[in-house]
Amino acid sequence: MSLTSVIIPTTPFEGQKPGTSGLRKKSCTLVVGGDGRYFTTQAINIIIRIAAANEVSKLIIGRRGLLSTPAVSSLIRSHKVLGE
Repeated sequence: MSLTSVIIPTTPFEGQKPGTSGLRKKSCTLVVGGDGRYFTTQAINIIIRIAAANEVSKLIIGRRGLLSTPAVSSLIRSHKVLGE
């Protein structure tokens, strides 16, 4: 079996600037949550601090940090937030 590579040209989204780990774009609103495993509360506390330091204007966080995938999808659509 032979493997081949496919090159797909891409361009940055408007407003993105190079960062240390790729392209970055300022975000106005983030939806944050998890399923309650693997240090969700601690991770969310860190995310809050990182977001504040990077001038994120709004966070939507599930109660006690819990959000299912369908809940996140619904919040993204109802608040017109970009899902990235």
